[in-house]
Amino acid sequence: MDKATQAEFASFVGISEARASQLASDGVLIAGGTLRDWTRAYCERLRGQAAGRASDNDPMLTDERARLVRAKREQAEIQLAEQRGEVIRVDAVRTQLANRLAATRDGLLQIPARVSAVLAAETSSEVVFTTLSDELCKALEGLTGSLESNTALGQGASAS
Repeated sequence: MDKATQAEFASFVGISEARASQLASDGVLIAGGTLRDWTRAYCERLRGQAAGRASDNDPMLTDERARLVRAKREQAEIQLAEQRGEVIRVDAVRTQLANRLAATRDGLLQIPARVSAVLAAETSSEVVFTTLSDELCKALEGLTGSLESNTALGQGASAS
């Protein structure tokens, strides 16, 4: 059999000439080989890659492995931080905040209905001030819940 050229091999297996040249540089296509020899070597290389036995000298593979290890480590760190209660999920915080804001808004909007009749007959500005202050404080208490009441939020987030 005759020696193959990179152009013939590229055309035969359906790859670019640049890729054939790269395979020759990588030592897959040995100089002076026949089309049959190169096809076997190329198929062996593809089988090795498919089975996860790609060359450890492949910089792209090394980078990909490093990214995978890094991503797994970061995921484990996040899960551990959640279990420790050091972080909580953003969606849980949004839900809790939306609920508290809605309750506070409702409480503020109900103040006129609750105190208008009482204040209409009141002549003492001190009583009016105290009544309004008390009502506003009650309505705003929902926004200033203690950290202990948020513990369940953190625990619930790590379970999800």
